[in-house]
Amino acid sequence: HWIEHPDYFRIFWAIDNQDLIGEVPEKIVEEVSRLREESLAIVSRAIDAGVVSAEFKPCDTWEVATLLWTPANALIHQDTTAAMRSIRRSSLNEVYRDALDLRVAGLAAR
Repeated sequence: HWIEHPDYFRIFWAIDNQDLIGEVPEKIVEEVSRLREESLAIVSRAIDAGVVSAEFKPCDTWEVATLLWTPANALIHQDTTAAMRSIRRSSLNEVYRDALDLRVAGLAAR
């Protein structure tokens, strides 16, 4: 989604950096917060299904969803500048897939 709609994610940056750019209207902050929470809930439910099916070990699915969400946002932020992209040796998709694989491996039921 990030690759096809990079402008969509700039609002997250704006909200997170209001001290630098000025205040974002409260209605926008509330809507983006709602969308963030909905997205985390989708990921949390997917992890919960993995716990129920015994593919994943028992865990706090909301916390794990947040732990999956955070590196995605960091990688998206990293992709916004040429200097940061030049440091990365693989495509954004490859790096994110590797990060996700490592985290999912940690969830795997033993």
